[in-house]
Amino acid sequence: MKKMILIFIFIMTAGLLIADDLVIAEGNTSTSKEKTIIVYDPIKHTQTASNIFMTWAGLSLGSGIIASTSKDPVGSGIGVANLIYGAVETTLAIININWTEKTSDQEKARTVMIEDSGWRAWTGVGHFVTGVALIVLGKNVNVGGKDIDMRGIGIAMALQGSFISVTNFMNYSIAKDPVNIRDWNAGIEVKFPLYSAAF
Repeated sequence: MKKMILIFIFIMTAGLLIADDLVIAEGNTSTSKEKTIIVYDPIKHTQTASNIFMTWAGLSLGSGIIASTSKDPVGSGIGVANLIYGAVETTLAIININWTEKTSDQEKARTVMIEDSGWRAWTGVGHFVTGVALIVLGKNVNVGGKDIDMRGIGIAMALQGSFISVTNFMNYSIAKDPVNIRDWNAGIEVKFPLYSAAF
């Protein structure tokens, strides 16, 4: 179970590192110092955020299938919760990628990202709080002859809620004020070369 928690923390951290999408072009100034020009593309940002969510959903579904067979009640609870989250998230991601209205208007794409990421971030906070409550108050329950520890479901909910709230808060912040994000990145020379990444 500890290994599974560590794997999810690693996956969540990796997701956070690529949650924003800044297109980078590099050039040299008259001095030998490198200059970074960063241009925010809300349409690319939206696509990348959708693909990251789809990847997370698939990982949740896969880990849920494996962990739900655990004989440990806590591990089984984590597996059942991840299986449910993964199934729902995968369905939502497929619908979002294939059937939601796409726009070529940059400002409209940015506005939609702000609105969607804002309420999703708060939803994630709700999942996290519910998960923590289950960790504290949860007990073993018997479902179809199998013991499932509600604390395991709470652990999964807290991890899922953390990922959802943090990544969506980052997306919200970037879309809300891309100038400050650009200045922040350029100032500490952090580079996000996602333009060439294949998602």
